Amino acid sequence: MIWSCLSYYELNNLVIMYGKQDSAKYCELLKDDLLPFAAVTHGENWTYQQDNAAIHRSFYPKKWFTDNGVAVLPCPSRSPDLNPIENLWGILARSVYGNGRQYQDTVELFEAIVDCWQNIDHSTLENLVGSMQRRCIAVLQKNGGRMTY
Repeated sequence: MIWSCLSYYELNNLVIMYGKQDSAKYCELLKDDLLPFAAVTHGENWTYQQDNAAIHRSFYPKKWFTDNGVAVLPCPSRSPDLNPIENLWGILARSVYGNGRQYQDTVELFEAIVDCWQNIDHSTLENLVGSMQRRCIAVLQKNGGRMTY
């Protein structure tokens, strides 16, 4: 599995996560990757948004966030429209597999993923994060349903 995070200002590095993931591994990842990224990009003034994955909702990460003073945006909806990283994964996938590209092995695929990730334009981040208010309103109007474009 690949994990990363973004802000209005920049992308974090991609992290490869091997094996079955659980809440403890997730919190270790947050400690090692999210906290340093957030400290550099936002100092102490930031809020983390995650999806409703089971390892995100369990007691362990909730306690970890409290213990580490991390504000977490509640995720009342499973709509991917409310999560900029979900939209960014889609943009990345279209870039990686554009024009029917195929890869010989996982090393070649990962190199393509990293290359495409590093070439995501900053305006994409600004658009994704900057559109959150509009996205929230649209999802509320659809009673939590998915937006159609």
